[in-house]
Parts: sequence; structure tokens; C-alpha cells
Amino acid sequence: MEFALARQGANVVFADISGERAPDAASQGREATGVRTLGVETDVSDGASVEALADTAFTTFGNVHVLANNAGVTTVGLSWETPLEN
Repeated sequence: MEFALARQGANVVFADISGERAPDAASQGREATGVRTLGVETDVSDGASVEALADTAFTTFGNVHVLANNAGVTTVGLSWETPLEN
């Protein structure tokens, strides 16, 4: 697993629909780089789950400078016009 931002000193939040993968990735990132990491179970098709992720990230780290969303779904169109279930 690559931790380019963490290697530059960035704190990192890992989110995954799996209750195990996000904490595991956070642990790997922390061990590989020594930065603060957090793993949060998140279902990106559920607005409340995404809000909880944001709240947790802001509470833990104070701010968010970079957001990389890779939900593993490919659709064509503008993100704000794509239904959440996609």
C-alpha cells in the first residue's frame, strides 16, 4: 500500500464500507510512516455515514486539506448529478 501523503507528514483518514479494512489500512499507514491515522467504517451511498466520517475527521484532526474519493464505481456524468446509490 502506498502512503505518499503520509510520507510527507499528512495525517490520513481511511474510510471503507468494511468495518475491518479501514482500521487495518490505518494501522498499516501508521506503522509505515509514523503519522496519525484513523480508520472509519463508511458507506458512501449513505449521506449520514459520510457526515459521520466528516465529523470524525474534523474532530480528530481539526481540518481536511485533501480529499481523495475512490468508491470503486464508474459512472458517466457530473458527480453532483449522480444519485448517491451510484
